[in-house]
Amino acid sequence: MKKIFFSVFTTALILLAASPRPAVALNENSIAYKLAVLEARAQNPEKVLMRQRIKPADAAVMEFQWILDNMKSRCLNPESAIADTIVETWQVLTQKEQKISLLQTARELSSYAQNTRLFGTGKVNFRMTSRYWLQEKLKTIKTKG
Repeated sequence: MKKIFFSVFTTALILLAASPRPAVALNENSIAYKLAVLEARAQNPEKVLMRQRIKPADAAVMEFQWILDNMKSRCLNPESAIADTIVETWQVLTQKEQKISLLQTARELSSYAQNTRLFGTGKVNFRMTSRYWLQEKLKTIKTKG
């Protein structure tokens, strides 16, 4: 029994180790990869100033891709418009001196757009739901500050 378990376990480990990395992580032209690069640049401004090549973490690329995939199925907008909206919203927040990452902004916008109590079960316009979220976020910023 132990030999069978050991052989199955060993085979599984070999298959996992030998499996290729996800294609999206290797595709530097994907929107998710570009978003992850922006995130990495914002997190490491000293590397940008020193003109070092910035390679984003695979986990960040995968999470951005997951968010974009979820938004494509929920929203009327194409992937490029969704990504543009995420970046624009993040830029507004950073201009208001808010300490929020691009990835956190994407997470929160995604969560907000997925809210079926607010927006129903049909497809939504991501730009509009993002504007609503931003307005609410800015209201809380004003009341705190």
